[in-house]
Amino acid sequence: MIIEINDIHTFYGTSHILFGISMEIEEGETVCLLGRNGAGKTTTLRSIMGLTPPRSGSIKFKGKEITGEPAYAISRQGIGFVPEDRRIFPSLTVREQLDVAKKAGVGNWTVEKVYELFPHLKKLEKHMGNQLSGGEQQMLTIARTLMGNPELLLMDEPSEGLAPLVVDDLMEQMRKLKKEKITLLFSEMGLGFAIELSDRAYVIDKGQIQWNGTCSELKKDEELKRKYLAV
Repeated sequence: MIIEINDIHTFYGTSHILFGISMEIEEGETVCLLGRNGAGKTTTLRSIMGLTPPRSGSIKFKGKEITGEPAYAISRQGIGFVPEDRRIFPSLTVREQLDVAKKAGVGNWTVEKVYELFPHLKKLEKHMGNQLSGGEQQMLTIARTLMGNPELLLMDEPSEGLAPLVVDDLMEQMRKLKKEKITLLFSEMGLGFAIELSDRAYVIDKGQIQWNGTCSELKKDEELKRKYLAV
């Protein structure tokens, strides 16, 4: 088991957001966390990453307790995070943003290998961050995170705000990423993008996991989709 989350409760100030979230992900799996806007998806990922630490409960990465550790320490242990707002440096070139992010890890990601996954970025390597489209920024954010050589990659709504053709391109690139044996956990509101890529799914609503199982099971459960998902 690469990540074990057991009964975490997370707050923003006095607001109780996550109510006893528990999840398990095996090494090499691709798992999606599905739910409507405000269901608790982003907070779950931020809790794992240490950006919004849980007040109680346990998060173990490769058997080691990481609950309460700062985000930089969690990153160094092998977890990468692709935020929904991308956080591209506007005044750095594509190449500079990749070079800055490089650090040693279990993977063998280099600038050249990242360009193989995202060939469009190679053409843009001298462009500044503020010259990129939304889809190009998303590619760069994922590529930049891969330069840290994570074992577990967290992605917060990677297809949010992207045009359908760009989403199709991103899906193809994520299929290639799966072949690299990296473990993926990503959140989405919609079914199409997530269900095509994932091995399993968790459905979250009002800060609680309401269902988990295979994507083939989820496809067949019309009542579940109507009740909890943006379909």
